[in-house]
Amino acid sequence: MVDVKRVGRSLVIPEDVATDFIRECYPSVLVDFTNRYTEGKTLKQTECQTVPKSIGVITSVLQKSGNRYYYIKNFPLYYDNQGKAVYYKGKGFISKVEAENQRNKLIRQRTNGEFKTQYLNRSAEESVTTLAERIMKQSYVSFCREFFANRDNQAATKELYLAIINGPLDSWFGGIKVQELTIEDLQDYLDTRDSSIKNHMVILRQTLQRLSLIGAIRCNYAERLVRPQINVKKHPKEALTCDEVAAIRKVIVGSPNQWAIELLLASGMRIGELQALRPEDVEILNGNRALIHISGSWGKISSSEYGRKDTKTITSRRDVPIIGANLIALLQAAKVKAKDKDWLFINRSGTGPIEKHNFNRYLSSVATQAGITKRLTSHVFRHTVASIMKKKRHPDTTIARLLGHANVETLNRVYAHDISSKEELFEIASDLYKN
Repeated sequence: MVDVKRVGRSLVIPEDVATDFIRECYPSVLVDFTNRYTEGKTLKQTECQTVPKSIGVITSVLQKSGNRYYYIKNFPLYYDNQGKAVYYKGKGFISKVEAENQRNKLIRQRTNGEFKTQYLNRSAEESVTTLAERIMKQSYVSFCREFFANRDNQAATKELYLAIINGPLDSWFGGIKVQELTIEDLQDYLDTRDSSIKNHMVILRQTLQRLSLIGAIRCNYAERLVRPQINVKKHPKEALTCDEVAAIRKVIVGSPNQWAIELLLASGMRIGELQALRPEDVEILNGNRALIHISGSWGKISSSEYGRKDTKTITSRRDVPIIGANLIALLQAAKVKAKDKDWLFINRSGTGPIEKHNFNRYLSSVATQAGITKRLTSHVFRHTVASIMKKKRHPDTTIARLLGHANVETLNRVYAHDISSKEELFEIASDLYKN
């Protein structure tokens, strides 16, 4: 029994009943009805898989020759992606029995979805062919530009790739169309790069793979490219010794940044994680212990704007143990100073976190005062913490968990031992710089 209600002069029936009625009796308007009148629901044309119910009619036609033929008329095979019925068109039969047998065969094929499946397969093939033909006539540079503009990369990464595409890639390939690309041109482009070869390879590999998948190029050209060997001078990542750490601690006593440097030395957190810290992220447990709740990072959120964003990886979201009365007192003072502020590591103007490059310039001056010749940046502290923990033979799983590395799952398959409690975390933290 249908639950029908009367509202004024109108009869109101349940939404599902109305939808079933339209689906059964007027399938060609089902999509429009669903999107227009059902609350919170949308239906794409391709989702309308209703099988027509009409069996059409068999008509008799007497031709001038005197022969009588029987035709199947108004027999819908399937509904296309616009919801319109596509009808059977076939030859005439010399007897009504033959026509009825053919109609019964059509009904079985229609019920099994054979006609709809054939239609969808043809549509898919035509769509792919059309897309490939369109892209083949597009310039390779514009394809690369669209490809990376639409990818879900971090803002800084997207900006880097687009700068390469709009710069050296555009200068080299210019208006060369996708269909004109050759492996020789691509290899020559790579061989003339003198820096950032990794980023150039990423751009070529991802775009060429996509072009290959849609059939715009005959094969994946990236698989045949040879990465050139380039010797790039890199700044060495030298960890600090315990004596150098002690020298730095003497220099920074009383500095407004003392708590931040001590926190980096104790936790090995990334500079972006430090910048993103809010006062409430520092949980003081007692006069000797605290937990730092890392749940975000600071960096580019658009091509021209910096802000708080997700951590580098899922495993970067973690709680870092801090132990030591001196550092706890410094953290407590920093929280008081940042009261009613959005950020703990506030800049001088109070408008946001301290800028990374300014902080690294300050660290450079600290290194000079401490008599340290190594290049000192915020990341050196992270490298130092990891190196010291390795020397103390802490399991790699422990180091990965404390530093928020993404490969902790892989490490867990190799090392049997892992951190079993918060107490063990604090024991490791307290033992970090002891000889």
